Amino acid sequence: MIDYILSRKMLGVVFMIPTTLKLVFARQPLLWLAVCKRYSFIHDFAVEVLRVKFLCLGIMLTHDDYDFFYNKKAQWNEKLETLSPTTRNKN
Repeated sequence: MIDYILSRKMLGVVFMIPTTLKLVFARQPLLWLAVCKRYSFIHDFAVEVLRVKFLCLGIMLTHDDYDFFYNKKAQWNEKLETLSPTTRNKN
């Protein structure tokens, strides 16, 4: 049996989300927190770039944002300076 929860009203139409998806949505913040705690580079990116974008109501995250952050971190971390361009540009 699928249990449904009310998610939002839009134009008088009620959209429903299955409970199984609710569990997936509940896990995503925990996974993001775990990744940020494990990898300091991602934590720093979240604090220095994503947080600022969020506070300024920025809706676009560009490659320039990442490049600026990466170049700033590479000045202080020798390992980042030695990465090849192909490794750095992997998606």
